[in-house]
Amino acid sequence: MIATDMIRLPEFDEVSLPADALSECDVQGFHTRFHAQVEIETPSFKNNHRWVLKNRGWVGYLPMRDDLWLHLEPKVPIANLFRMLEYAYDLKSFEFLDGLIGCDSLQDLYSRLAMLLAGRIRTRIRRGIFRTYVDHHDRLAVIKGAPDIQKAAARPWDPHLYCTFDEHTSDLPENQILAWTLDRILADGICTDDARRMVGKAYREMLPMCATIPYSAADCEGRSYTRLNEDYRELHALCRFFLDHAGPHHGSGGRTMVPFKVDMARLFELYVARWLKRHLDPGIVVESQLNVQVAPNHPLRFVPDLVLSDRETGEILCVLDTKYKGHASPTPADVSQVIAYAHVLGCREAVLVYPVDVILPLRVLKRGVLVRTADFALGAEGNLAGQSTQLCKLELSRFSRYPNTHPIAPPKP
Repeated sequence: MIATDMIRLPEFDEVSLPADALSECDVQGFHTRFHAQVEIETPSFKNNHRWVLKNRGWVGYLPMRDDLWLHLEPKVPIANLFRMLEYAYDLKSFEFLDGLIGCDSLQDLYSRLAMLLAGRIRTRIRRGIFRTYVDHHDRLAVIKGAPDIQKAAARPWDPHLYCTFDEHTSDLPENQILAWTLDRILADGICTDDARRMVGKAYREMLPMCATIPYSAADCEGRSYTRLNEDYRELHALCRFFLDHAGPHHGSGGRTMVPFKVDMARLFELYVARWLKRHLDPGIVVESQLNVQVAPNHPLRFVPDLVLSDRETGEILCVLDTKYKGHASPTPADVSQVIAYAHVLGCREAVLVYPVDVILPLRVLKRGVLVRTADFALGAEGNLAGQSTQLCKLELSRFSRYPNTHPIAPPKP
């Protein structure tokens, strides 16, 4: 790690610091970049004149300054956190779960994933990096490919000809995404020394192959693959994980740090969505973040977390809203929200999904909508094997291919 001091701040918890521990400049810059992740209460008589930092439900590493970082710790065991990532980012095919179960910190998990990506990239380089033919148009002193006779006739005095030709190149988006991700990992300040060395080797080997061009996590999705680059699908899935959670850059003193932050609420939503897609009947469509227009010709829209519909008829069967919170009791606002979603969508069932056991379970018929609570408990690692069947709790077993399947496999001994 680059940081010399680390402040631990678990999800939804708070930490209190003396007023002289942070400067106004440090706090102002941090708040500008990371107000969505950490709430800051300034020193006053209400808090005994101390800084109070509150984690809004994020996990990762955020810099207060070059020598001071916040470690946003997960309440979920690291092994369970990886399983959530495994589902959310389609990492199942990597088959490297055993090696990651031994991780005991977020830095360890991040470093192991970085080493895995670097190792797979180096293996692909040794086998031969993906190349293909790309059309080029250029002025050349010799004829190459197909010359543009029309342009040549218009410029008879010009000894150079405009030519269209194919070039066999590796400077492609498929490889540029890999190079950019390695570049971001090297800049993050999070990896262990061993991981940085391995990532550095992979990056240096990639440099002659392609340009290092910025890409976003969205660029890793929806790409087409052939038999020549099918293995890039897994590499890009890992790249998406790193690029998705790389924060805004923070430069100081000639050094660049890239914060690492995971929105646990969004990760939980992705995890539930991907798990349902794997376990529900193929006739059920699971849609995430469906954009629903409240009224024709009106800009107001609802965006429910998850919507289940019948593939053949298009009928909306159920709306689900994931609630990754520090507490596990439905609030009036939660219930009102899903009822409104159900009415706009025209369905009669709504489920509030929590990551822990619901303290006060709810099942009520309100305004023609059956509202229920359910949990996809991510609790202590040792309790995973004893959790009850989550599909039954969701009461969606009538849609399921595997009604007795457990959402997260217990850790191997």
